[in-house]
Amino acid sequence: MFIAIIYFSGTGNTEKIKDIIKAELNSLNNKVQEFNLANRNVRNNFKGFESFDAIIFGFPIYYWRAPRLIREWLLTKEGKNRKCSVYFTYGGVHTGVAHHNINHLLDHINFKMVVSAEFIARHTFNLAGFHFMENRPNEEDFKTVREFTSLSYKRFIEENIETLSFDSPIKSKEEVDKFEVTFRRATPTPYIDGILCTECGLCEKLCPTNAMRIEKGKPIRKNCIRCLRCLISCPEHAILMPDMSSRYKHMKNSLRLTEEVLQSKKSKIYY
Repeated sequence: MFIAIIYFSGTGNTEKIKDIIKAELNSLNNKVQEFNLANRNVRNNFKGFESFDAIIFGFPIYYWRAPRLIREWLLTKEGKNRKCSVYFTYGGVHTGVAHHNINHLLDHINFKMVVSAEFIARHTFNLAGFHFMENRPNEEDFKTVREFTSLSYKRFIEENIETLSFDSPIKSKEEVDKFEVTFRRATPTPYIDGILCTECGLCEKLCPTNAMRIEKGKPIRKNCIRCLRCLISCPEHAILMPDMSSRYKHMKNSLRLTEEVLQSKKSKIYY
C-alpha cells in the first residue's frame, strides 16, 4: 500500500511517534510518504489524498482538540472515502473531546476512520515550568505505537470494516470553543532574548502560523498557538517562555493529579 503519514509536530513528540509508525509500515513492505503540517509550505503545497491508499493522521492535543489550524486545514480537503487512522499525543492530563471531534470532522470530509489512539508524551509546557510526563513516551508506549500501526494496516487492507464512532461528549461545542479561547488567552507566549538573538530568522520561518516577529521580540499574540516550535528550534536558545510553574501546581492540585495517578496513565488504542 501507499500510505501517507500526515502529522503536526512542534516540539518533536508527534514526530517521534511518526518515526516508529513509518519504520513499522516499511517493515510490512508499504510505501510511505510523510507530511509535517507544522511547515506552512507543506500545508500550502499539499496536492491532496488521491495518490494514497490510506492515511495515518497524527496530532498533539491543544485545548482538548487537535490544533485549530489543523482542523481548519482539514475542512478544506476531501477524503473520498479513504480509510484512515488517527493518533494523538498529549501530556497526560486528559484528552478532552479530541477523539470525538476528529472523528466527526473526518466523517464530514468523507474519510473512513477505522482506528484511533492516544500516546502519552512529555507535556509541551514542560518547557515553561510544568513537569508532566517527563520521561514519556517510554518503551511501553512505543510497544502500543507498534500495535496501533499493525492494527491500522490490518484494517486498511480488510474489506467491509465498520468505521469508528465515539459517544457524544458531555461538553457542547460551544463550551469547548469557550474553553479554548479562555485558556489560550490566559497562556503566555514565548519571547525573544534580544541579547542572545542573532536575528537569523529561523523562528519566523518555522512558525506554523507566521506569528513570530523578530523586530517585536515576540509573536503576534492572537496568531500564536503556543506550540513552542520556535523555542525548541532556536540554535542560540534565545527564545524563552515565562515561568508557568504556579499554573502547573494549580492544575495538579485541582485535578488531583498525584504522581501515582500520573504514573498509572497508559497509552490507548480505540477500534
